[in-house]
Amino acid sequence: KKPRGKVAAAKHGPAEVNTSGTTETRSGDISATARAPVVLMVDSGMAGVPWESLPSLRRQRVFRLPTLSALKARLAAPETWTDQVTSSPVELCKAKKKTSGRGRAKECNKADERGSARVGAGGALRLPCVQMEKTFYLLNPSGDLANTQASFEDWFAREPGWEGFIGAGCVPERSKLVSALESHDLFIYFGHGGGEKFLPPKALWQQERCPAALLMGCSSGRLAPAGDYEPSGVALAYVAAGGPVVIANLWDITDKDIDRFSSSVLSRWLGKPPPNLQEVAEVDVSTYENSRESECMSEAVVESREVCRLPHLVGAAPVCYGLPAVIAR
Repeated sequence: KKPRGKVAAAKHGPAEVNTSGTTETRSGDISATARAPVVLMVDSGMAGVPWESLPSLRRQRVFRLPTLSALKARLAAPETWTDQVTSSPVELCKAKKKTSGRGRAKECNKADERGSARVGAGGALRLPCVQMEKTFYLLNPSGDLANTQASFEDWFAREPGWEGFIGAGCVPERSKLVSALESHDLFIYFGHGGGEKFLPPKALWQQERCPAALLMGCSSGRLAPAGDYEPSGVALAYVAAGGPVVIANLWDITDKDIDRFSSSVLSRWLGKPPPNLQEVAEVDVSTYENSRESECMSEAVVESREVCRLPHLVGAAPVCYGLPAVIAR
């Protein structure tokens, strides 16, 4: 049966909320620029499904949060971030209704205590503004990803203001890592997993301020089942600690293909082509140089999926947890 009216449209898919306040259903145009961001609250049994790669969402800015209480906590932006108002409200799409577990509720309640809600007229959000020159990185801390280190080592060292550690044996003690995260806007991790070996979730929860994170290890965004409780993962730990957005992988990926994706994402954020452009893909250099001075971090994720040699396998693995954050250069 064909859906009829606004109620039917809401049942069969996310509706569009434009700046004028009227509601529109999806049409043939599924471009990301014409639609407001979507927040998915996915049931624990379906958290491993790449909903972002559905044809209707692949060109769309999509974010994941576990519960409505987590959404409320994210709307309470920490006062330590520079705010910027977006003209579009956020559209909610809940995949399946389910009561949240006590573990997630505790994490979200902690984040909710950090500030007051910052929602403008018409549902417009005041977004955290991530300064790219305030970036901290861990590159190949295990020492066995030689190709990844070779691709990014010189690049990271040349970026003004960037600080971090490269290679095995160079990672400092945990307290210094936590201090570094508190003083930066963006954390980049290129290694195995989500970096739990160096920054476990308990250490993140003790922070007063948590940066946005790009975690490009295998299954860095996978949520581990916890029996009768809701699943948990390192990506949610960053969100619960106050990180505005976390980009992580739902499953294991190949190093060379995810390096192509990472190069494209970082270059779009920086507004310039990557130094290893020939290794990434045959792309138009102007797509990097013409990027806006301030744009949503997830736009680069959407645009970079197709640079992978396996766009529906490796390119579908990265997802965004949290809410929109703005890159400022």
